[in-house]
Amino acid sequence: MTRFLPAFPRILPVALLGLLTACGQTPKTPLPGKRLSLNQHIQTFEADLNAEDIDIFLGDPETQDTWTHAHFDAKAHVPHSKFLGADDIAWTTNVGRGNHGHQSLTSGLVGQDETVFLRDADGSVYAVGAKDGQEKWAHSPSVSQTLSGGGIALSGEHLFVTHASGLVSCLDIKTGKVIWEQDLPYPLRSAPTLQHDNLYIITKTNKTICLSQKTGEVIWTHNDKEEPLSFIGGSGPTADKYVILSPYSVGDLAALHPRTGKELWRQTLLPKGDINSTSLITQITAAPVIDNGAVYAASHGDHFAKIDLRSGRVVWDKTFGSHHPPIVVEDFLFVLTSSNELICLTKGTGKIVWAHTLPTYADDHEKKGRLSWTAPRLVNGKIYVGGTNSEITVVAPQDGQVLDVVKAPGPLHADPIALGDHLLYLTNNGTLFALK
Repeated sequence: MTRFLPAFPRILPVALLGLLTACGQTPKTPLPGKRLSLNQHIQTFEADLNAEDIDIFLGDPETQDTWTHAHFDAKAHVPHSKFLGADDIAWTTNVGRGNHGHQSLTSGLVGQDETVFLRDADGSVYAVGAKDGQEKWAHSPSVSQTLSGGGIALSGEHLFVTHASGLVSCLDIKTGKVIWEQDLPYPLRSAPTLQHDNLYIITKTNKTICLSQKTGEVIWTHNDKEEPLSFIGGSGPTADKYVILSPYSVGDLAALHPRTGKELWRQTLLPKGDINSTSLITQITAAPVIDNGAVYAASHGDHFAKIDLRSGRVVWDKTFGSHHPPIVVEDFLFVLTSSNELICLTKGTGKIVWAHTLPTYADDHEKKGRLSWTAPRLVNGKIYVGGTNSEITVVAPQDGQVLDVVKAPGPLHADPIALGDHLLYLTNNGTLFALK
């Protein structure tokens, strides 16, 4: 199993730059031909099985009273959730600052006891009532934030916040009061992951740092090689009782001992398909999902794999990437690929049951306005996925057919949560709203 990235993708951008700069000044007469985005690589998939012959059993949905991490828990195992399900907007409220300048929303929502917590683009944290949208408290970081990155997670009475600057804070969830702070000497990429009375964070320089939840003291650090070509933000580690899984921007997935940081195994998700503008970036942006002794992991660079949790052996893999963790429910996976395909696969073999193509451009004819989508959520027996087109598309898990389209009060990128009777979303301009 190689850990080295192929030479061609790394050389290609430099070679292109050399060709462009060698041309001298921009000619007054543009070259003929249609201009196309470098991000033109779009995949389409065909089913391996007949969906009409498959009984897609989802189990009964359950109301979620606690949502501790952006993707539900430390395992990133998002459940089949329940809410009132009328698909009507119950309330909206403007909270903090959305995307502006170089600042972006990189943190998902978390919630507990009818309170939803969010971190805005400037790093301020807000507690909002999930039933009515009323603000309960707000906290601004002690260090001004000029970079995007970081996130939030909660455990018991404490909310843990990370910032791109390296600042880590522990707040009281009732008041927002600071319990402790730790200013690390590294820029931070991810939200914290909470397990074993510790918190685990990934830096932008591909280090995993373990800190004590009680004091903020650094316990251990694991290092991987740096990668200059990566996305803003990205997934933090995922964890269970025996292992921490750290997804790095070089495409490595490292399994670490939770107490010592000792590396147990490593798997590299290099591109499986053709070299293209998508596969140039091998970063694992999706949180790996831990489920019944298996790991489901995806890189941006067209590689999705089921991996044995104990050994790190690849059980099966597919030629597509993803920015979001899959929904793992009963015997099936639901994956939103990097090319905006929503796919249902069998968990055991990776066979495709159905594939549904979501819109890729706001203007499909001119190929302008590239759309992105939130992580899918399985709620009330339906799949909800929100987009930067200010729409929430509702899809049938049985065959991928669109059941409904709900108009949102703004473009959506932050991943939603199901809490109590509501499904909660945050728009790019900082509007928090609830479907009831």
